[in-house]
Amino acid sequence: MELTVKTDSDTLSKIMVETWLKTMTHFYTETRSQKTLELLQLHTSRRDSVLSILSGEERKLARAQDYSQYMVMPSGRVNEQRMSQNTTYLQGLYMDALRNIDALRTSLIRESPLVTIIDEPTYPLPVTPYPRGKAIKIGIALGIVLSFVMMFLITTYQNMMKKLQE
Repeated sequence: MELTVKTDSDTLSKIMVETWLKTMTHFYTETRSQKTLELLQLHTSRRDSVLSILSGEERKLARAQDYSQYMVMPSGRVNEQRMSQNTTYLQGLYMDALRNIDALRTSLIRESPLVTIIDEPTYPLPVTPYPRGKAIKIGIALGIVLSFVMMFLITTYQNMMKKLQE
């Protein structure tokens, strides 16, 4: 696909093409990856909530382990094991959330727009005229060289014709 804008102002044409291209790419990305972005936000908030619960449980477990060192009764150990199981379960949930977020980010990368800019919009190149004096000198030199070549070819042709007639 080729995009061309022609106006009286080169600057306006360039700005219009760049703006249209940016808008089209943004719209394509937004519509193509809308659901994935929503899922990414959902999983990110889930990860954050699991992390806050996990850190609270780890603090409780550490406190319980500190207290259980001084306990003689085995009931404290049961509570500590339950907290350890909760912490392990929450760590698994947190790792699953991280894996899901990574998968969604990879999916977002795969869903990136297929618009590839081959040539960026540019202003027309300024026309630099060839110096007039130099052009005249080159033209005269070429004319002299070509006239000598023509004179040589004509005389050679005439000499060959004379030899053929003799």
